Amino acid sequence: MAGTLKCAYWPCDLGGDGEPDDDLLVDDPSELLNKEIFFRIEVDEASDLPKDMCKDVFVTYIFKHEPESIYRVPPCEGKTQNPKFNYKKVHRVDQVTDYMLDYFNTGNVSAPPSP
Repeated sequence: MAGTLKCAYWPCDLGGDGEPDDDLLVDDPSELLNKEIFFRIEVDEASDLPKDMCKDVFVTYIFKHEPESIYRVPPCEGKTQNPKFNYKKVHRVDQVTDYMLDYFNTGNVSAPPSP
């Protein structure tokens, strides 16, 4: 194991601080088909990184539905085994598709493949 990353994501409004609109608070994800949604990503911190791999640490992430876009959290400069990122970003999905609904039901959060 090479450390632990504390991160989260959840639906939100356009500003990222409020709840989604009422019509987006659904019991069945299929009700989101063809709708615009927003969600916020937070990358808080990492801990217990190996001593030889903890200089200028950063995090990258991708979304399965847009694999050509790689998002990079600004690095925590210097050498630390427990970097704090305090990163927040709101992402927008223009239109939920069948492909995305399948991903919502079966997908997971994982690290992108190493280059």
